[in-house]
Amino acid sequence: MPLNINFQMIFLHALNLVILVAGMYYILLKPMQKFMDARAQKYQAMQDEAQARQAEAEKLYATYAQQLQNADAEIRARSEEAMAQTELRTQEMLDSARQQSEKMLEKAREDAARTEKKMLRHAQSEIARLSLEAAHKLMDKPLTHMYDEFLTAAEGSEANGRS
Repeated sequence: MPLNINFQMIFLHALNLVILVAGMYYILLKPMQKFMDARAQKYQAMQDEAQARQAEAEKLYATYAQQLQNADAEIRARSEEAMAQTELRTQEMLDSARQQSEKMLEKAREDAARTEKKMLRHAQSEIARLSLEAAHKLMDKPLTHMYDEFLTAAEGSEANGRS
């Protein structure tokens, strides 16, 4: 053998190397790839689940946002309805108060008219009574005496007018 090369040894070393690489491949590399693939699948599943949850959360957020807008619109509508009802009730109360005040005013006018008529009747009856009383007094005195009193009163007023 030239150069002191033993082909049988090279062949055996090559065979040992192939066996070593094949053994390492089956013993270390294949289980390591299975572990890495399983780990990658696990992380991919976690990522898919996280994305699904995020999509669900966004969907829930959109639903809640829509419900909130609907609630705001409903609150505004109810508030406007309540304001309209309050305004209507207020107007009804004002109308009722006006009607009551008009009735009270009318009643007061009627009472005043009745009182006025009553006072007028009373005054007329008092005037009539006083007239009758005066007439009785005049009838009791002689007519000449009254004539003399009239003349005296007239002369007294002339004397006062001259001074």
